[in-house]
Amino acid sequence: MKLFQTFLCSFVLTVLAHAQPVTAGFKIGLPFTEAWSTLPNLAYPPASVSNYELGVYGEVRVPAKFSIEMDALHRGYTFNSLTSSTSASSWEFPIVAKYHLLKGPVKPYVEGGLSFSHLSVSRA
Repeated sequence: MKLFQTFLCSFVLTVLAHAQPVTAGFKIGLPFTEAWSTLPNLAYPPASVSNYELGVYGEVRVPAKFSIEMDALHRGYTFNSLTSSTSASSWEFPIVAKYHLLKGPVKPYVEGGLSFSHLSVSRA
């Protein structure tokens, strides 16, 4: 019975996604908020630094100006003190539904969804 349900669910999703534009890509980002914070005291390093964010994404357009986007994003952190340093990494898996407002060269949209995350810490 479980096999039949899995087959039926995958068949329905395949039919819905068939012949719809599919987009996939790679995302990379650097922290923006640290660039606008006050200059750190050179005698004491910052308490935490977000190094980067990178990952992959995929988007499937469905009828009626809607699309579904799924991402897998990784972010690295470094926490410094005068005596030690610790690293952490965060994985985020957002799943969002988008409603595209206009067609044309500028394509604004409204989105909402869920994000699942996992944080792991490694001591150096």
